[in-house]
Amino acid sequence: GNVYGGELVTSWAPTNNLRMQVFWSETHVDLNSAEIVQGLRYSDQVNNSSPKHQIGMPTDWDFAHHWSTGLQLKYVAEMSHPFNADLLENQKIPHYIDADLNLSWQLTAQMQLALLGKNLLDNSRLEYSSEAGAKPTEVRRAAYLKATWNF
Repeated sequence: GNVYGGELVTSWAPTNNLRMQVFWSETHVDLNSAEIVQGLRYSDQVNNSSPKHQIGMPTDWDFAHHWSTGLQLKYVAEMSHPFNADLLENQKIPHYIDADLNLSWQLTAQMQLALLGKNLLDNSRLEYSSEAGAKPTEVRRAAYLKATWNF
């Protein structure tokens, strides 16, 4: 089989303290196999187990001395025949739109604290399913504090 795709990224910095990007990625998997697994040809499961399109827009803004914030919006296309489809409602993983947000404080040249919010537009969502047969799990909204020390 063949796997091919690409990614296009463009960056723009309208000011010294504001940085924006837009990215687009495309992935195509073309596996030919007559083997039947879970009622579907194995190649159909592999071919449709990854999103074909992903689009995102990360933005970073240094809004004050030692303070910055970032927002990433993203779209991920549906996976129409993921692995273990019989364990999934509607036997697919639907497309989704989501956002991540962070607020960072640079305490010293070596130390940074950040408050991060992940997957903010939904309480939880299915993001992938495993080929190994594990029950699919959902990714939940999360917030956490991160400390980074560079030495």
